[in-house]
Amino acid sequence: MFDRQQVSVVSVKKPGHRTRNALIGLAAGAGIGLGIGIATRAKPGQLKIVSNGAVVAGVTAAGALAGTIVGIAIPTSGWREIYRK
Repeated sequence: MFDRQQVSVVSVKKPGHRTRNALIGLAAGAGIGLGIGIATRAKPGQLKIVSNGAVVAGVTAAGALAGTIVGIAIPTSGWREIYRK
């Protein structure tokens, strides 16, 4: 217990949104990866070392992973001040 005169600031922690951010990052990363994968496919007549489908799938998965990591790393919670002397 504290006397009101001893308290200068009271704050509460806002809830975080890591799951939401991870899903947004997943979707954005997968979309960007899909676009890059489609753009880098081998054209007709070019030497194909890896199939076009594997290239698109690999780049899409890498983009989704990177987006998820970035989404988790972004802090969105914080503190809300409810009282200040």
